[in-house]
Amino acid sequence: MKVCGVDISGSEARLVVVEGGADGVIVCELETKRISLKDDEINEQVRSFYQVILALVRENKIDRIAIKKRMKAGGFASGPVSFKIEGLFQMVDEADVVLIAPTTISAFEKKNGQDTPVGLNKYQLDAYRTARVALLKG
Repeated sequence: MKVCGVDISGSEARLVVVEGGADGVIVCELETKRISLKDDEINEQVRSFYQVILALVRENKIDRIAIKKRMKAGGFASGPVSFKIEGLFQMVDEADVVLIAPTTISAFEKKNGQDTPVGLNKYQLDAYRTARVALLKG
């Protein structure tokens, strides 16, 4: 199974694709490591963003999209554009889409240990952690 981990920050989706292998979690090489939504009020840009998501899913044969949940209220609440981006990912029919809470990721890592692959960009770490939980926890 191939899982695309997504960490949404502001108007950007950060991506990592992983799959299970004999040696555990394998990070797949991606050309597109992040997607930016420049202006969420311009319809053509929103549609273009969605088309990039669809192409990513189809080209990489992704089975599941795992999105790191963000807070809806409070001092650390995410902005409205990030929820629009989340909705665009949820519209993808070609893959199962799940939301994973940060507390679930932390609990999984506490029980199973942390794993940080070599060569991963720092900004991709949360996307990787999310994908890893979705892959191994099922």
